[in-house]
Amino acid sequence: IFSPDGQTIATASQDNTVRLWNLQGKELAKLQHSSSVSSVSFSPDGKTIATASEDNTVRLWNLQGEELAQLQHSNWVSSVSFSPDGQTIATDSQDNTVRLWNLQGEELAKLQHFGSVSSVIFSPDGQTIATASQDNTVRLWNLQGEEVAKLQHSGSVSSVSFSPDGQTIATASDDNTARLWNVHIQEVRKLKGDFGDGNRGSFSPDGKTFITINCEEKTACLWNLQGEELAKLKHSGSVISVSFSPDGQTVATATFNDTAHLWNLQGKELAKLPHSGYLTLHRGNWITRVSFSPDSKTVATASEDNTVRLWNLQGKELTKLQGHSEPVTQISFSPDGQTVATGSLDNTAHLWNLQGKELAKLQHSDLVDSVSFSPDGKTIATTASYDKTAHLWNLQGKELAKLQGHSEPVTKISFSPDGKTVATGSGDNTVRLWNLQGKELAKIQHSSWVNSVSFSPDGQTLATASGDNTTLLWELGLDSLLTRACAGLKDYLQFNPNVADEDRRLCD
Repeated sequence: IFSPDGQTIATASQDNTVRLWNLQGKELAKLQHSSSVSSVSFSPDGKTIATASEDNTVRLWNLQGEELAQLQHSNWVSSVSFSPDGQTIATDSQDNTVRLWNLQGEELAKLQHFGSVSSVIFSPDGQTIATASQDNTVRLWNLQGEEVAKLQHSGSVSSVSFSPDGQTIATASDDNTARLWNVHIQEVRKLKGDFGDGNRGSFSPDGKTFITINCEEKTACLWNLQGEELAKLKHSGSVISVSFSPDGQTVATATFNDTAHLWNLQGKELAKLPHSGYLTLHRGNWITRVSFSPDSKTVATASEDNTVRLWNLQGKELTKLQGHSEPVTQISFSPDGQTVATGSLDNTAHLWNLQGKELAKLQHSDLVDSVSFSPDGKTIATTASYDKTAHLWNLQGKELAKLQGHSEPVTKISFSPDGKTVATGSGDNTVRLWNLQGKELAKIQHSSWVNSVSFSPDGQTLATASGDNTTLLWELGLDSLLTRACAGLKDYLQFNPNVADEDRRLCD
């Protein structure tokens, strides 16, 4: 993980160590445990690192790798986290406790459960800790370790979360209920149903509305923070997906019986979108294809009839995007919401405007796995499963570049934050960097397939991870890249008879 200022990277390993690195890849420190490391966390100011291990300890370190404190549990420690102000550390362990510590390593409190702790979270203001446990309870504590309240379920509690404003607590349990509680620790209501994906609650973006689903009863329910049911959204098939629009004013639901619905926060059905086949079974995964535009005013749905349709929030079909010959698996709006990109099992991606005019057909030789826009929305990147390429396109559908050079499928693709560089990772054990003209800037070698490529927030460092159990850091400053590239190309440019005269002095 990167430190908050992006200048230091911490990597954890099953070799019982955490190592700190600078952006030049120089190892700053090796932090030694006597067993595998399970969790690493930087303090908010980036000056302290906390590491948790199966050796039953948490250790605090400074950036020079000096051990500041050793925090002892009686069983292995599964996670460690800092409070929002960075002054308190919470650790949870398989010894059924959560412990609070200050930065000097002094134990402030031991928070006791009677079963394994599954979740620990600080409130947004950092004044309350919520812990969830297999003892069927959630307990709330102040920073002095005093138990403020015990929230009782009849089954193991799998998660606990605060609303964004910290005024409401949501809990989910194996007793098949979700419950909302106010900050005065009164149970507002027992909410029947599941929390949706990951057994978690879904708050609206403003934190004022909560949604649950119940597959067996074929309903989704909206609740306010007082626990009052705003609406029961009844369907004729099991509800498998719910999502809020970006502005939080509209809810989209998708079901197994191939319908999608739009609702307002009062539970009024705005539209039933008469489209068939909202799910596609792709490589063993069901793909739900309902997507909001960035301004929340348009909804795109994809169907087994190989079309995508655009709708307004009143359910009026604005246009039908017709041109694919197989089901659509990907829908993406450009950042400004004016262009829609779709990817399909028919080996193509298409670009459309909001009037349904096809701007371009982007051809691959295998099914399209991903379609994404650059941060400025001016470039589209597409990848296909087994044709071993990535493609860059402009908004007019002109192919800017075919990123060709990998000898195995492209597994990851990422734009730099400024949108000017693309990194691709592949099963051929390499990461390659490209400019928007498709010129390969660098080839980075691993000894196994690449499973992650990630730019630092300032775009100056690339982190790559591989099946060879290494994470590598690469300096991506333009001057550095040009120096390294020209070091390898200068003689080629100068002496190769096939190089044009105007290109021979590119590195001068």
